[in-house]
Amino acid sequence: MAPPKVFVSYSHEEPEHDAWVLELAASLRRNGVDASLDQWDLRPGQDTTLFMESQIRDSDLVVLVCTPTYAEKSNIPRGGVGYEKNIISAEMLQSQDLRPKFIPVLRKGDFQTALPTYLGSKYAIDFRQSRNQQEALEELLRAIHEIPPASKPPIGPNPFQSPPSGPAPAPAAAAPGQEAKEGEIRVDGHVESWEKRAV
Repeated sequence: MAPPKVFVSYSHEEPEHDAWVLELAASLRRNGVDASLDQWDLRPGQDTTLFMESQIRDSDLVVLVCTPTYAEKSNIPRGGVGYEKNIISAEMLQSQDLRPKFIPVLRKGDFQTALPTYLGSKYAIDFRQSRNQQEALEELLRAIHEIPPASKPPIGPNPFQSPPSGPAPAPAAAAPGQEAKEGEIRVDGHVESWEKRAV
């Protein structure tokens, strides 16, 4: 099976931020994800709008690295992030998939200031410096590879459903002094009446 194809969308800010995004995309590739990034895949002379459009359209998933600057550029809209917002909004309106294609990750700011308005109701993965980065990366990888959290227990058997095969369970013993009378049958400690029918 081919690895999931993921495009990483972000706003160019200070060099430290661009370097962090580069390392995030590299970490995805090291963990079985075909991650694409403009720092790797946008060639000199290539049309940037066509590049963004094709990457968003052809990817299985899009990771949106959200910061206050990203939200500002998207909400105005301005620059490449603003153009991406138009494409993403159109895809979200047309999508009939139950699996979300766009995964926001929060890098700086808070959920109110860093997420664009069109992502306001979407669940975002917290990648801020205050959180353990390995835990955040694992959460993102699980979302991409469709692996449930490790803490989710498996579903056990229905306690009220008889096993598919094997002998029927023995009837419950009557409590002392509560033996069933003639014309009655005891089931699980409860007395149920039944009529004797003539043969």
